Amino acid sequence: MIKTLPFPCQVLRFSSKNFEDQKRLNCKGTRMQLSITQPDDWHLHLRDGDLLEGVIPHSAKHFGRAIVMPNLKPPITTTAAALAYRESILKALPKHSSFTPLMTLYLTDMTSRDEIKHA
Repeated sequence: MIKTLPFPCQVLRFSSKNFEDQKRLNCKGTRMQLSITQPDDWHLHLRDGDLLEGVIPHSAKHFGRAIVMPNLKPPITTTAAALAYRESILKALPKHSSFTPLMTLYLTDMTSRDEIKHA
């Protein structure tokens, strides 16, 4: 099924079960552009101190949010430690940054159900 749009390109819809019916996009010389305004980083490794301060401004420049995988010793195993580390990240951000760190916990055999619920 082809749906005509108000510009000279056409969007093709096809069943995911049968890709053989797929046809080429007909743009008649018009360039199509996809803009991703600010992607997220789904696996950002960070450290602490000077390394954190050196890395986080670059990540914040390109990404809106990131799932933070802190490479710290000792690891972040409690909600309190994750919140404290989040504050360190926020302090290291450039002024007026809208970057949001999404924190994780390092789960161990000693991580309680209550700690996971609290997180």
